[in-house]
Amino acid sequence: MKKLNKLDKVMFIIIVLFSFCIFSGYLVGHFAADTFNIINIGYEKYAINYSLTDGRVFMAFIGFLANMLHMPIVIYIIVLQILAIVVSCYCVIVLKNIILKYKNIENITEHIFLLVVCYYTIFNFSYFENMYFVECFVMSLSILFYILAADKIIKNSEVDNIKAVILVFLGLISYQGTISAFFIFVVLFSMLNNEKLKAFIKSFIRSILIFLLGFFYNNGCIIITENIFHTTQTRGINLGEIFLNIKFIIERITIVLKNTANLFPKNLYITFIIIVSILVCIKIIMKMSKKSENENYRKNLIILFEQFTIIILSIAFAFIPSVINLTGFWSARMRFSIGAIIGILFIHLIVKTDILKRKGILNKLLIIIFVIYGIINSINYVYLIKLNKQQNKLDEQYTYSIDNYISDYEEKNKIKVTNISIILIEDNVDKAYYEEMNCEGVGTAVSSVRTEWASQGIINYYTNRNLKSKEVTDQEIQDYLNKVDKNKGYLCINDTLYISVYMY
Repeated sequence: MKKLNKLDKVMFIIIVLFSFCIFSGYLVGHFAADTFNIINIGYEKYAINYSLTDGRVFMAFIGFLANMLHMPIVIYIIVLQILAIVVSCYCVIVLKNIILKYKNIENITEHIFLLVVCYYTIFNFSYFENMYFVECFVMSLSILFYILAADKIIKNSEVDNIKAVILVFLGLISYQGTISAFFIFVVLFSMLNNEKLKAFIKSFIRSILIFLLGFFYNNGCIIITENIFHTTQTRGINLGEIFLNIKFIIERITIVLKNTANLFPKNLYITFIIIVSILVCIKIIMKMSKKSENENYRKNLIILFEQFTIIILSIAFAFIPSVINLTGFWSARMRFSIGAIIGILFIHLIVKTDILKRKGILNKLLIIIFVIYGIINSINYVYLIKLNKQQNKLDEQYTYSIDNYISDYEEKNKIKVTNISIILIEDNVDKAYYEEMNCEGVGTAVSSVRTEWASQGIINYYTNRNLKSKEVTDQEIQDYLNKVDKNKGYLCINDTLYISVYMY
């Protein structure tokens, strides 16, 4: 990748500053539910049990470094957030420059529109969840590696194929859940390169083989970790369940597309895709009716076919991780290629059509629709950040009320509460959200106090009590459920705090 020119540097600074404004609420610190798991077990243990054991080597290294530096958790979150924004914006510039290899653009207005399209291709609705977690930095790194790997595959020299294997491996040890980005960018770049069907298929097969090589090496890292640290990956491959997983996916694709992981207004994203597709169809059909030459007719037909292929493959690629394992099925971070559909459709239009010339009502309409989509997307990011911050505040207040209750209980009963038992209440996930927020289903706004893996961590973080986890018997659970005030959801019995959780 060549060095950034002066214009690229200016654009990079502008989109970084713009992104800092969008993410301003996160740049002062925020908490994801998973963050309290890190707080609870510590950087080192989390790095071993969750990062290394899942094959995320870079995140493990960052965790070990934070542990060595005794980094406060809020500083840790802010630093990774800043790095994630910077890398994500660099992805935008890299993507833009790759596109410019296929389309010569000199007009500054056209250049800016391409930049905007690339920006929202990366910062799409599903990408918000990536930015929510402390792993945001390595997730953004994975996208960068996958874009670069896809570019190398299209070049198709022996050296470039070797580089592609290395880049895919680096992407996988950063974060595997974003792998759909690699495949959809291979498809996009192949189309922009005007590859014939045979060459296109060869590029795609090559991308699968390169992915399998990277996947093999990544699993080698996992096996080494399991043997050294005596851990076991909980998200491993179960070949016997692949067909069941595929059936599960097929039955729920429509729900995923409509709900967009509750991170975008319901049905709005698919509505945008449909509107864009209809306008493109009208545009291409009108063009085909005006020019009857066989070559132009065939060329326009291919453009239309490629547009629909992008939509279909973007949806299909998004479920690759779920074919192997259904963990995190409803999570937006696993669906990058779905979130990128609109951006990729417009990149394809920019290269293959005259949309940048802004001549004709359809071109103008398409540009206006994308601008509206981009504005909604950014406003939605700000709204989701506000929700998360509101949830953080309510969690803090809720935890302090628990702390006051424990203090009163200890004083009244002359006993020290030293343990905590998490009581999972299944099939009642709506109670994992605060009623006053009206955000049921928004995973980035779920209460950490009411989440199975976060409850102990957040209570210890705000109360400084260092409560130890205690296993409970079925009888103890039943006694608790009979006595607890369902509205409060917690109760002290002897030296143990019992608390109900609903997210698991």
